[in-house]
Amino acid sequence: MKVITNIIVGIPFLSEEKQIKNAVESIRWCFNNDVDEVDLFPMNIKPYTLLRELYEKKEYETISHWMLIEVLSKIPENYLKDIYIAWYGNRDLEYDNDLKAIFPTSCANCKYNLFKFYELYLKNKDSAYRKSLINDLISNKECNCYKEILK
Repeated sequence: MKVITNIIVGIPFLSEEKQIKNAVESIRWCFNNDVDEVDLFPMNIKPYTLLRELYEKKEYETISHWMLIEVLSKIPENYLKDIYIAWYGNRDLEYDNDLKAIFPTSCANCKYNLFKFYELYLKNKDSAYRKSLINDLISNKECNCYKEILK
């Protein structure tokens, strides 16, 4: 039997700083309490939900892919082998009336590298490899998107 937990990144009503801190602290708590695997779920904005209403009223913004990267960068390397990322925009979710789910965002310059990162990260569970992917992505970014998250 395995214990798997889901951690949401992008909780409404928290600042980006608190969202990142909450996710990092939750992940650390999980591994310090014998959880076997953590799945990171970036908040998706789905039609017919309270979150969608908040988004339409401009009371909630989509999260940036860089927020996930920042969370991963703050995690001890030895935990990375047991952290997965789900629903980051790797599939379409369509609903009635041509409505779609809204996934985390990035600028056009960063999108390819971010999705390549996710693909490589999920294919190889080695913690050192995953840490090097994170570091490479952060050091080779093509714009200021990441700096915006760090503000």
